[in-house]
Amino acid sequence: MKRWLVFALPLLILCLSFSKGRVRKGFEALSVYNYFEAKSQFERGLKKWPGASAYGLSIIFGRNDNPFHNLDSALHYAEMAREMFPADDPKRVEFMLLYGVTDSSIQSQILYIDSFAFVRSKELHTVTAYQRFIDKHPDALQWEEAIQLRNQLAFDQVKINHTHEGYLAFIEQYPDARQIPEARALYEETFYTYMTRDGKLGSFLAFSESYPHSPYRRAALDKVYELSTPDKTPAELHQFIRSFPDNPNVPEAWQLIYNKEVRSLTAETLASFTLKYPDYPRMDELKEKFNLAVTRFFPIEIRGLWGFVNEKGKVAVPAIYDWVEPFNEGLALVGKGGKMGFIDKSGNVVVPIRYESAELFLGGLAVVEKEDLYGAVNRQGAVVIPFKYDELGDFTDKLTYAVLDEKVGYIDKKGKTIVPFQYDFGTSFRDGFAKVGVDDLYGIINIRGEEVIPIRHTYIEEFERGVTRAREQDLYGLYDQKGKLFIPFEYDNIGLPYQSLIAAVRGQKLGFLNDTGAVAIDFVYQADGRNIKEVGFQYGYVSVLLKGKYCLIDARGNRILPANYDAIGDWNNPRWIPVLKQRNWGYVNIDNKTVIPFRYEFASAFKDHMAVVKFKQNYGVIDTTGAYVVEPTFRLIDVFDTVLYAAKSEDYWGLLTFAGDTLITFEHDKYQRIDDDILRLESNGKTHYYNLSRRQWIWRKD
Repeated sequence: MKRWLVFALPLLILCLSFSKGRVRKGFEALSVYNYFEAKSQFERGLKKWPGASAYGLSIIFGRNDNPFHNLDSALHYAEMAREMFPADDPKRVEFMLLYGVTDSSIQSQILYIDSFAFVRSKELHTVTAYQRFIDKHPDALQWEEAIQLRNQLAFDQVKINHTHEGYLAFIEQYPDARQIPEARALYEETFYTYMTRDGKLGSFLAFSESYPHSPYRRAALDKVYELSTPDKTPAELHQFIRSFPDNPNVPEAWQLIYNKEVRSLTAETLASFTLKYPDYPRMDELKEKFNLAVTRFFPIEIRGLWGFVNEKGKVAVPAIYDWVEPFNEGLALVGKGGKMGFIDKSGNVVVPIRYESAELFLGGLAVVEKEDLYGAVNRQGAVVIPFKYDELGDFTDKLTYAVLDEKVGYIDKKGKTIVPFQYDFGTSFRDGFAKVGVDDLYGIINIRGEEVIPIRHTYIEEFERGVTRAREQDLYGLYDQKGKLFIPFEYDNIGLPYQSLIAAVRGQKLGFLNDTGAVAIDFVYQADGRNIKEVGFQYGYVSVLLKGKYCLIDARGNRILPANYDAIGDWNNPRWIPVLKQRNWGYVNIDNKTVIPFRYEFASAFKDHMAVVKFKQNYGVIDTTGAYVVEPTFRLIDVFDTVLYAAKSEDYWGLLTFAGDTLITFEHDKYQRIDDDILRLESNGKTHYYNLSRRQWIWRKD
């Protein structure tokens, strides 16, 4: 054993000496860029001087000016040099220092290789390149940045394909990526899109049921609503509610049904809605609206401002407005500060008070003005027709006229143009027809914009009693609603059909035509000053002028009352016909027998067996025998019914009964009968209301 040591120790010393030589030669070759020689010497010195040799090899593999350049190899030998650095052997450390091999230089080499590899990864800019760097350089200063770059690039690539599979793969592969929240959101979106790609109702319904926690479940339910109600008709909406009672759009569907069915807040409309939709979920609210609808409201003025009082005399809407209009379709037009809007009977402002002008609601819409342009709002205050028209008609029919750039066209209640803007003149539709004009010539169109009567007349009227009067070359004719000219342009004036006969004037003579245009009663009567449109048969008779006197004729032209009278008044019972003779009015029957003597300055038709007459400048009331029910002591009389009448004594009005009771004293400047029950009176600038059936004041302020 001792003998072996004697021989082995000199041999080891000799080997170490040779190894040092290889390290020295390797660095000398490296200094002159003899990479082949340097690589050979370092590889042969790895066994005895691994730290120094590995460092040298790392330098060679790390440089890119030789054929051995390989960053993986450079990193491998740098890490070997760090691991094999002989920190506990001062002599070896001192020797390695001769060639600049220290623990710090080795670390610097590693940092250099990391940086070089990171730059190379960025140049390649692929997920694979970044992943390789991440895997090979876990201690690199750029490791976190490489992860972020890898994640962003991978996410960008997934977004290009934009599939739910891609986003799911990203989420699973990179669970810690900062893009995960966005990736999850896009996954949910693309998954929802994929699962409902056919766009069918069943797919959206299945998705909402199968994925109750998906953020797109509401979108699926919204599509179920949309596809179930394409036209949003009440029938579609109600069927949707019955089919999908748990859908979150059910409240909106009910609101749309309500808005479409309840065009006006009247008792009739609300009652009809209740009967039609007994499953309406807000019945208590509907009942409250119904109670308000059947409650009458009346405008009142308090200290210069206006509000409303109900029929019990209670202030229902405070007097805070500059002016108010009576309620119409459940809403009232009000004004404040120079602007207009609408309130409901609860006093809520439903159409903001911000418009320059406004018309009353008709058919659920109101025309309003804003900045000199006109549009329309619905009962919820939403603008349904934009403010772009110079003028806008009312919606009494399906269409209304509008003026745009000085041309008239027709739009529907959604603002859609139905009849182009091509006319110089136009009226609102009435019963499906409208009068239009171009260049001072006029005609009639229907709601499809078709000319029912050609635009060629210098004068034409809207349809009335099924016909329209038109004029050509100063002569009149009549068209029916099919556009047929059934009475030619041959008459100086023409009336309207009454009991199938039409008054016409030719020359200065009045006659009557039948509904085919043939002469039914000859033109032998005088044309008088009456509006010919009001000359017509009633109860089978008509009064006409003959040689300066009026007579009564029947439909065959037979004279029922002779031409003895200066006037024949309105009548509704052939037993008492008021007639004027020698400046006095009296009553005759259909047989021309005087039934009440000629002694009055005025005589009205009988109503409920009573008539108003004027005698010696005052008015009274008589019965069918001519006896006074009310002596002629009043300046004016208005009979309400068989019990009540209003009378004006001197300058003031009062209310009396035929029994002789004074219900309202004579102190009111004027009155207006609002309906069968309510009387509106004014005195000294103040407004009062009186209930006729209850015979009591609703509102009276002295």
